[in-house]
Amino acid sequence: MIAGHSFGAHTAGLLLGARVRAADGLLSGSRRDERIKASVLLSTAGRGGDALSAYARENLPYLDQDFSEVTTKTLVVAGDRDVSPLTVLGPEWFTDAYTLMPGATTLVTLFGAEHMLGGIDGMTGHGPNESLTQVTAVQRLTWAWARTALYPKEHAWSEARAELSPGVGRVDEKT
Repeated sequence: MIAGHSFGAHTAGLLLGARVRAADGLLSGSRRDERIKASVLLSTAGRGGDALSAYARENLPYLDQDFSEVTTKTLVVAGDRDVSPLTVLGPEWFTDAYTLMPGATTLVTLFGAEHMLGGIDGMTGHGPNESLTQVTAVQRLTWAWARTALYPKEHAWSEARAELSPGVGRVDEKT
């Protein structure tokens, strides 16, 4: 099991088999670690190419990534108000991993959440966008999803999903 937030999620994605496109257009070799059986990616960077801002293309070339070979079972968590200077897209950029990874099975979108998903960094009292409701939802949903991903006979995910208030977020799952 691997999990990460933001650049930590990007790093986790590399260990799942995401590949980086070099300036010459060639993809890097895979860094996939076969020991990883499931992953949780929180506020992870999206696809590269024309989705990247000029700043990201120039200064963060490792964000020009390709998810097409990631087959590990993955949960992606994104905020619907996460806006980044690294992309020319809006918050949907943070859902690319779900859309483009063959192994991404589940997307949790938190309503009103920005990059820190309500304050998962634990820095309470430091910003107007903190939400104990969002942080609690992230904690409950990610734990339950991971538990069920690793122990399929568990019912933690179905229970946590049923408990998610419609005003807090939405769960999408690939069939």
